[in-house]
This record gives sequence, structure tokens and C-alpha cells, in this order.
Amino acid sequence: MEIDAYGNLSVSGEPVLMENLASLAEAAFATGRSEAFVRADRDVRYEVVANALTRLGSGGYLSVGLIQESRGGDNEVQ
Repeated sequence: MEIDAYGNLSVSGEPVLMENLASLAEAAFATGRSEAFVRADRDVRYEVVANALTRLGSGGYLSVGLIQESRGGDNEVQ
């Protein structure tokens, strides 16, 4: 899942509304997807990320990886 600087969510490049995130996560978790990752723009408000993590947890993902872009432009899982 990605969160842009304006707080807009997307999954696999498709826009997702925050209010639909828990049900989407629940459906993905039910199919056997055991890992979830979030990449958030550095300028997004903290409460947007926290809300998304809460909704992912409501959908079954109690552990979520955060993806951070390194200064060199490569992606690292933190």
C-alpha cells in the first residue's frame, strides 16, 4: 500500500478509500496474503499513516512492514 503526500491511498496502483481499507485488507488476508507493507511519502501527516495501520490491523494484519526510500533512491524494508 502507498500513501502519497496528500494522504491518498493506493494498493497495487489502484486508488483506495480509507474507509474501505479494513475490508480490503480482510479480503486479502483471507486469501493467504500474510504480509502487508506500507510506503508513505515523507510529507504525509502521521495520523494518516497511523489510521491506515489501524485499519490494516482491523483487517487481520497485526504486523505491517514499512518501506522507506533510502537517500540513494533504493528501497529498503525497515
